[in-house]
Amino acid sequence: MTARELLLNAMALPESERVKLAAELLASVPPGEALSAPAWESAWLAEVEEREALEPDDSLSAEHGLPAVRQRLLGLFR
Repeated sequence: MTARELLLNAMALPESERVKLAAELLASVPPGEALSAPAWESAWLAEVEEREALEPDDSLSAEHGLPAVRQRLLGLFR
C-alpha cells in the first residue's frame, strides 16, 4: 500500500478516529527528525499543488487560501 492509498483510506474514517490516528503518527516521529522549515515548506507546497491539480476549487473564500491556511498551521507549531 502506498502512502497516498493509506491517506485515502484514513480520510474515510470518522473525524474522531482521524484525530487519534494523526496524534499517533505525530507521536511516532522522534523530535530530532522534524523537517526543517525549507523542507517542510517544500513538502507542503507540493501537496497543495497536487491537490489543486486533482480537484481545483475556485469557490473557496480567502480564509481557505494557501497564505491563510499556512499561517494557521504555523501558529499550531509555535
